[in-house]
Amino acid sequence: MKRRTPLVIRFIYILMTISFLWGCGTTPKQSVDQARASTPSSDYQIGLNYYNGSNGYDKNMSGAFYWFQEAALEGHAEAQAALGWMYESGEGVVKDEKQAATWYLKSAKQGNAYAQSNLGSMYLNGRGIAQSDSQAFSWTQKSAVQGNAFAQSNLGWMYENGRGVAQDYKQAFTWYLKSANRGNAFAQSNLGFMYLEGRGDAQSDSQAFNWSQKSAVQGDATAQGNLGWMYENGRGVAQDYKQAVAWYLKSAKQGNAYAQGNLGWMYENGKGVARDYEQAFTWYLKSANQGDARAQENLALMYFNGRGTTKSASQAYIWFRKSAEQGNLLAQTTLGWMYQSGEGVARDDKKAVTWYLKSAKQGDASAQRQLALMYLTGSGITQSDRQGLIWLKKSAEQGDSSAQVYLGEMYQNGWGVKKSINEAVKWYEKSAEQGNEHAQNALGELYASGQVF
Repeated sequence: MKRRTPLVIRFIYILMTISFLWGCGTTPKQSVDQARASTPSSDYQIGLNYYNGSNGYDKNMSGAFYWFQEAALEGHAEAQAALGWMYESGEGVVKDEKQAATWYLKSAKQGNAYAQSNLGSMYLNGRGIAQSDSQAFSWTQKSAVQGNAFAQSNLGWMYENGRGVAQDYKQAFTWYLKSANRGNAFAQSNLGFMYLEGRGDAQSDSQAFNWSQKSAVQGDATAQGNLGWMYENGRGVAQDYKQAVAWYLKSAKQGNAYAQGNLGWMYENGKGVARDYEQAFTWYLKSANQGDARAQENLALMYFNGRGTTKSASQAYIWFRKSAEQGNLLAQTTLGWMYQSGEGVARDDKKAVTWYLKSAKQGDASAQRQLALMYLTGSGITQSDRQGLIWLKKSAEQGDSSAQVYLGEMYQNGWGVKKSINEAVKWYEKSAEQGNEHAQNALGELYASGQVF
C-alpha cells in the first residue's frame, strides 16, 4: 500500500497568550473609590489582578474586563491589547471579533507587539476585519521585528507561502529560526520541515529531526506526526517502528489526521505494533472522516477486503469516491474499475472511462492501460486504435507488464499498428523479465515457430 509523507506546513492562528498580562509592577488591593482616582496603569493592574486572581483578588473575568476597559479608554496600549483579547476569546464579555480588531488596532498603532501580531492574524483570516494579506504581512512584520516569537513564526509562514509578500524560502527560514530559537513550537515544527526539504537552507535530515523533536516534546501534533514519520523511515535517526508508533499515537490522539492515517497503516501491516485490522480500521476511519484522501483509500480497501470490518463493496465505493474526488490517482483508478466491473455500483463504462482518464493524466500506469483497452474496444468511448496505442505505450513505458504484453500482441498481429515482430519481441521481453507468464509463453511460441532467432 503506497504511503505518503505526512509532513505538512500549516499557518497556526496564534491567539494572544496571557504574556501581555505581565510587565507592570503589582500593587496592593485597592478599593473602588481609590481606583476611580487612579491612573490608567493602576486600572490596568487591577484588571490583571482580577484576570489572574492575584494579589488578594478573586479571579473574575467581568471585573478584569471592566478595569481593562477603563484603562483602554484612557489610551493604555497594554489594556487595549488585553481588551482585544477578551473580545476575541469571549472572556468576561460576549465574543465580538469586530470589537477585538478595533482594540487591537488602537493598541497596535501605539506599537504594542502582541496587538500587532494578533491584528495581523485577524487580517490574514478575515476575522472581525476585511481580509487583507498585505495588511496581515505589514502588522505581523511590525511585531516580528520587535521580537514577538508568534509573529516571527507567522511571518516565516507568509514568506514561505507568498502571502502578502513574494515567496522567499530564505526569509521564511530566517524568521522560523528566530522564533524557533525562542522556543516557539510551531516555528520549530516548520523549521524541521524546511530542513527536511532543503528549503531556504541546505537539506539536513539531522537538523530536521532535531527541530521536529524540540517541537514534538512541547506537544505540537504536526511535529509529533512528522517525528513518527522520521522514525518510521529512518530519516535523521535510526529506523525504529516502535518509536514511530509512539509518536504517531501522541499526534493521532490530538486529532492529527495524517498521524491517524499513518497509525492505521502501522496497525494494518504490523509495524512496531502487533497487526490489528480492527485498530487499523478505527484509525483509518478517524482520519478519513477528517478528509484525508489516503486514509479514505485505505479505509475503502478495508471495506472491500473485509479487514477489521464487515466486507462491503458499496461502502468501499463510497470511500474510494471520496478519495478520488480529492485527486487521489489510485482511488480514481479503482473507481474506474468498479464502474467497469459493476462492483459496489451499477456498471457504467462511460463513468469508468471518466475516472480512468483522470488517473491516467496524473500518470498512473494501470489507469493508462485500462483507458487504452477502453479505446481499443470502444467501451464507454468512441473506438480509436490511435488513442489506444498512445495510452498503452505510456503505460508500457512505465513498466506495466500487462500493457507491455498487449503492446507486444498489437505489434505481433498488426492490430492498429504496422506489424513488427521485432517490436513485439521487445515488449514481450520487457514483460517476461518481470515474470509475466503470458509474455513468456508468447516469446516461447515465437522462438518455436522460427519467427525469432
